[in-house]
Amino acid sequence: MQGYRIARMAVLLAVTGILAGCQGGAGAGLFGSKGVGDAPGPQIVQRAAGEDVEAPEVFQAEETGLWDGRPSLGGIWIAHPDVTDPERVIIRNTATGQSVVGALFRRERESPGPRFQVSSDAAAQIGLLAGQPTELSVTALRRTPDPQPAATAQDDDAERAPAALTRRFVQVATVDSADGAKQTAARLTKAGLSAEIRAPDPGGRPLWRVVSGPVKTEDDRAALIEAARGLGFKDAYAVTR
Repeated sequence: MQGYRIARMAVLLAVTGILAGCQGGAGAGLFGSKGVGDAPGPQIVQRAAGEDVEAPEVFQAEETGLWDGRPSLGGIWIAHPDVTDPERVIIRNTATGQSVVGALFRRERESPGPRFQVSSDAAAQIGLLAGQPTELSVTALRRTPDPQPAATAQDDDAERAPAALTRRFVQVATVDSADGAKQTAARLTKAGLSAEIRAPDPGGRPLWRVVSGPVKTEDDRAALIEAARGLGFKDAYAVTR
């Protein structure tokens, strides 16, 4: 019953997003217009309004999740009892590094076992097996604000230099082994992109991050994100380091 309510909420939010897109132009609502890989569903996308960045201060949890094996409505979503408002999140399988963007809802009733309830579509995207608890990392996403036009001097000729970028790198992938990180970095290098490997934080989860950069301008960053996604890294997004 609870799964039905969550699915109905997901459908309503998706419809709201479609209506907002019709009124506001080419943008979409809570979700993006394409999925990860070839499957339909949400995705981190770049729009005129800016880029998606992680917002752990809004919601961040790392614990086991479960797909009970039953098909579910509403597309890609995950539910947790600590949620207050629906959010747009990136869902990661920490064991494989697979990730997908979807909706986060409040789980109204807790049952024995993992507190994260995963939809069938989300499970398919990140490689969850039915009835098998899996370590997940779920982080809220926020869109960066619209870029502001550069202020002009009194002579109307000299323009103020643009502010330095705070997110000069693009995170391409997170993997659970150093060898996997090296293989990912090699793919980027072969395609003519820079690549750096960030080792796991001491005491943290054993996840290696592969990033590309740094870049100097927003245009360069947008081009780098597009290039990374063109290589199949559909969840590439801007990070500070």
